[in-house]
Amino acid sequence: MIKNVKNLSLGAALVASLALGGTAAFAAQDALLVQVPGTGSPAAPEFARNAAGLTYGSAAKAVSPETEPDLIQAQGEGGVEGYVFKRDLDYQPTFKSPAEAAEWQNANAGKHVAIGLYDSSGTKRVGTFVITPPTQEEIDKARR
Repeated sequence: MIKNVKNLSLGAALVASLALGGTAAFAAQDALLVQVPGTGSPAAPEFARNAAGLTYGSAAKAVSPETEPDLIQAQGEGGVEGYVFKRDLDYQPTFKSPAEAAEWQNANAGKHVAIGLYDSSGTKRVGTFVITPPTQEEIDKARR
């Protein structure tokens, strides 16, 4: 009986510490977000702008897809650092029918897509960024 109580106490202590640790992690994360006064919502980040007026920086700072910069920081082939255009990452083809969409999907399944990697001006190409399709294992894991 004493052994069971000891195990129960240890288990309860472990659960409590995990819960408190998780709470502390969320509190610390929330403290990093700037709040819009009176709304409780995080403010959109301010990104640097290039000469053309395009924003550039890390998408990790965005609070939603709509607040991502025009040029998103990325690492291309060969470890080259640069930026990809958000519009290139977000590109979605349009279809006239479900059959046309299914045909496109079948023709492009598993294909890698290469897009340009640019400097912060968005005009000088410095490399290539490859978008790889998810594996079936990654798809299954995301569905769980």
